[in-house]
Amino acid sequence: MMLEPTPIEHHVHDQEDREKEVSCYMGTGGLSRTRLGRMHDVMAGYVERGEAPGLVTLVSRRGEVHVDTIGLKAVGGDPIRRDTLFRISSMTKPITVVATLILVEECKLRLDEPVDRLLPELADRKVLKRLDGPLDDTVPAHRPITVRDLLTFRLGFGIEPLGMKDTSFSVPAHKLDRLATSYWTNF
Repeated sequence: MMLEPTPIEHHVHDQEDREKEVSCYMGTGGLSRTRLGRMHDVMAGYVERGEAPGLVTLVSRRGEVHVDTIGLKAVGGDPIRRDTLFRISSMTKPITVVATLILVEECKLRLDEPVDRLLPELADRKVLKRLDGPLDDTVPAHRPITVRDLLTFRLGFGIEPLGMKDTSFSVPAHKLDRLATSYWTNF
């Protein structure tokens, strides 16, 4: 007999609600209530510190689906929902992150491991003395680039996250209420 996946949505307002919602469910997929609770706490910290106005997490295993919605779609806006739309510039990044985190979970990689052996072209790099300095005014970096740096886009390349001139992103009018309009800007 094949069981239908059961989506579980958690719109959490406080710690007591979260404990009730998480503790009352242990599915057949083998998702750990303790680990889901830890994941919630870590993700809620990003919202509480103001690093993101809101977020949605989803974990699926063997037909069991756990969804957690935390925070707002925009600062001072409506609560985030399971069906909130987020702009993602590239699907390569989230897929690569998931694959990397699987390797971390299997103890084949460490988040704070230097990437020199994996990506020798990033070893022994030099950095600008000043952000506004000339490109040839460099010094050796104080430390190597780590796996964590790569996953959080802190590898030392200057990027402007919202400086994209892309105009191909659009949301149909009847779905605009689902659009998350705030993005991290404090990289």
